[in-house]
Amino acid sequence: MVALCLKCSPKQNIVKGYNNCTSNFVGHLKRKHGEECLNEYKAYIKSKKKKNLSTICTENDVSVTEGKFRQRKNINLLQDEFEENTIKFFTSSMIPLRAVDNPYFIKTFMDLETTNFKPKLISRRTLTRRIQEYYGREIERPGSSVEPLDIGTRLSCPLGLARQRLPVSCPPDQDPSQLPVTRYHLGWRSCSVTFD
Repeated sequence: MVALCLKCSPKQNIVKGYNNCTSNFVGHLKRKHGEECLNEYKAYIKSKKKKNLSTICTENDVSVTEGKFRQRKNINLLQDEFEENTIKFFTSSMIPLRAVDNPYFIKTFMDLETTNFKPKLISRRTLTRRIQEYYGREIERPGSSVEPLDIGTRLSCPLGLARQRLPVSCPPDQDPSQLPVTRYHLGWRSCSVTFD
């Protein structure tokens, strides 16, 4: 990182340093321009931090006095909501879980232009565990008993996530050979079992 000292009047002095580290610049101000200039710089930095914090807080509906703790809490809530939506996306679309590792899937979320929230994508392994937890919560909800749609063949639906071969069930007015999918009602939800 290179900083340009504007206080050095005829000759503009260049101060080199590392990213987000101002010790070389602070040392230059102290040596060349004295304590008064250093105090002016510190006051400027403090006012800039306060301005940034108040901007972030008003965007998140957080009061300035509560500061970073409330902001962090809101970001955690956003992250939880993001993960829940990711789980629902994968369970509803039935795409392979390896799509989480796809660079374009990752880029979609990393390029979001929000000022204070960059979502952290969950790994494939964590996604698998969370889907199983989500599935367990959905099955245990009231009104989620599993019943086949057809009258002819009564099937017992295994309540696991493993793929299994089951006979195709269908409404009584249709030919079973024409239907590749078995549907079960889970309360207001439906579960489809596809066959290879």
